[in-house]
Amino acid sequence: MDVLNHEHTFAHEFALFLSSRMGETSAVEERMKTLVVDLILSLEEGNTCLKLSVDDERIVQGSRLTSVDGTTPLIVFNSRLYLSRYFHYEQRLANQLVDRSNHSNEEGTTDSYLDQWFCPRNSDPHQRAAASKTLTQKLTIISGGPGTGKTSTVVKIVGMLISYHGTDFTIALAAPTGKAAMRLQESVRQQLKQLQISKDIAESFPDQALTLHRLLGVIPYSPQFIHNQQNPLQWDMVIVDEASMVDLALMSKLVDSLRPSARLILVGDRDQLSSVESGAVLSDCVESLPNNVVELQNTYRFNKHIQRLSEAIKAEDVISVERILSDHSISNASYLTASPLAYAINKYQGFLELAAQTDADSTESIGRLFAQFETFQVLCCVKQGRLGTEGMNQQIEAGLNILPKTSTIQKWYAGKPIMITRNDYQLGLFNGDIGICLPAQEEGDEYRIWFRSGTSYRSIHPARMVAYQTGWAITVHKSQGSEFHEVVLVLPETEQPVLSRELIYTAITRCKESVKISGSSEILAVAIGKPALRTSGLSAQIDAFFQEEQ
Repeated sequence: MDVLNHEHTFAHEFALFLSSRMGETSAVEERMKTLVVDLILSLEEGNTCLKLSVDDERIVQGSRLTSVDGTTPLIVFNSRLYLSRYFHYEQRLANQLVDRSNHSNEEGTTDSYLDQWFCPRNSDPHQRAAASKTLTQKLTIISGGPGTGKTSTVVKIVGMLISYHGTDFTIALAAPTGKAAMRLQESVRQQLKQLQISKDIAESFPDQALTLHRLLGVIPYSPQFIHNQQNPLQWDMVIVDEASMVDLALMSKLVDSLRPSARLILVGDRDQLSSVESGAVLSDCVESLPNNVVELQNTYRFNKHIQRLSEAIKAEDVISVERILSDHSISNASYLTASPLAYAINKYQGFLELAAQTDADSTESIGRLFAQFETFQVLCCVKQGRLGTEGMNQQIEAGLNILPKTSTIQKWYAGKPIMITRNDYQLGLFNGDIGICLPAQEEGDEYRIWFRSGTSYRSIHPARMVAYQTGWAITVHKSQGSEFHEVVLVLPETEQPVLSRELIYTAITRCKESVKISGSSEILAVAIGKPALRTSGLSAQIDAFFQEEQ
């Protein structure tokens, strides 16, 4: 059974289960079944609810399965139909965010600290504004595109708050995925080296960035976490990078786990793709909490051609996009004229040669291999098909000539990259983690898979891993939180539902130096003209709580 049919079957069975408890007339029952199926399928697409017409809202409100107070399996709110769980996630998160947005921890003047860390004469005014909000508000949202100085702003904010509150002020750095946390940690360390600060402040900086799951404390085989409202986190401030990737449920649980006095800073790019799971939390927050939002607008250390391209994509300016990509004088933002397969094989050949020479007993040698892998990545828009990740990975492996003709894609070899596709708490592996296969040093083992572990590396026997995929080509969704020197974006041959402006923008902004797009300008134009709209009630819930307080 294919995935779509499986989803339809699950949705239909769930609708039948609920309808057996309806006690409705046949016409109402049939319409309710249809609406429940539509709701489940909508959730599968990342929405948190289903918008209702006037007639459907009347039908739903008359059902025994629905209420407005949260005591039934289905909830109706603001002409939207919810599963109870998602309604409560939204409601609780909205309530917490509104409460934090209205309160300040500040006592006394802050100007001297702002001047020390964000001097008015040579500081970006938007970065200074963000810093000011962190001093005076419990909730700050910092949004900005690549190269706008989000990390450097965060580092200076951390230093400023430690100098203001003292070295006992505790700050946690977190990100949704392991690779995003590692990238944040490395960026903070690099930025810290450039600051002239006292030893005691430097030593008070957080020494690592955690995944949100590690921060909250995983309970094996449970959707709940160790830290919650009854057992809150002890940090004075939590800073979450790549916040656009955080789904509704996880954000709700994170905010629930904060002490009433704690500050929260959400950092991300509102124009990127939302979480693979439900909701568009960062985008909704930027829209509904303007007094807590600062958008960084000045760009530093980002390739000017890639910046122009990303800005044109955001503006839905297809003509400018086409002009940039077709300009033969611009080599680092262009269409790929060669076959994406041939181009990828040529690029990956050097990595394979380095893998064959890598000493698994040497952390430095393994580090060089990981650094080499991060110089180039094939990104696909879809999973299935010749130009999806499945087809591209198979073709790349065949083209690299690393597997015997009788082998399958699951065979191991030196240099095979993999990506974890589901959290494995027992192994300490998380969705999106990258591993590289190398020959085992231990007698009796043929291969081991190496993963980053803080500033070092650790290996796991491949037989212990369950959920992973080959990583020569990955989806744009899976690339979130990563950064590569060069990216090739492979477009599908025909229009697909997944295509959107945010998908293209996210792919383009994964690269630091060069991006090449493989595919037709027509498909690209279709994608740029289609925003990734998600149905969510978070903004409406936030507005409702604000109105209650007036």
